[in-house]
Amino acid sequence: MLLGVRRQANNLRIDVWDRGQGIPEDKLQFIFEEFKRLDSHQTREEKGLGLGLAIADGLSKVLGHKIEVLSWREKGSVFSITVPLYRGALISATPVVASNTAIQPLAGLQILCVDNENSILVGMHSLLTRWGCEVLTASNRAECNTILAQGVVPDIALVDFHLDAGDTGIALMTWLRKQLNSDVPGIVISADARPELANQISAAGLSFLAKPVKPAALRALINSYLPGK
Repeated sequence: MLLGVRRQANNLRIDVWDRGQGIPEDKLQFIFEEFKRLDSHQTREEKGLGLGLAIADGLSKVLGHKIEVLSWREKGSVFSITVPLYRGALISATPVVASNTAIQPLAGLQILCVDNENSILVGMHSLLTRWGCEVLTASNRAECNTILAQGVVPDIALVDFHLDAGDTGIALMTWLRKQLNSDVPGIVISADARPELANQISAAGLSFLAKPVKPAALRALINSYLPGK
């Protein structure tokens, strides 16, 4: 990996070079999409969530700095961003408010995410907060109990099916609803897409979402629980 900075008139061009396998030209348009990964040969431990470039692209758009990418098969890629040089003292700063804050339909929605993999929780937190949601994360019932003890009543819960110690998303949602004495909407997420599992989840009054999670499908499902839907 090589990091380079070059001055261009009143701007700085920042380049990040790698010597990887390169990105096919027909895939360049997809690499900034959420949960997209092009390398299918990594192990479970090595896999990321495909959120890094999506987050970087989102931040660059907010700041008005376009990210560019060039790639050569079997040689590597370069990601570049050009930012303006700043001269002078910073006297005051005005908070930047995203123009779409007021119209985000999920803004303020409180979502509890439960998963035994921390990387998944980090990815979900990043995605949902960018949609304007308030996100709480837990890896098991004990951590959920700590959250509930603070008087939190989530609007919806996203729960992985396979949890630690033999616990399941269905069992955890049953417990959660009992603790809150409320039928909190729940979405159970699993890579196991067998119809019988989906039917079992549905019979428990829950929704099913298959892994890998597609942001558009997740958002549509969450929206279906909003008042008036």
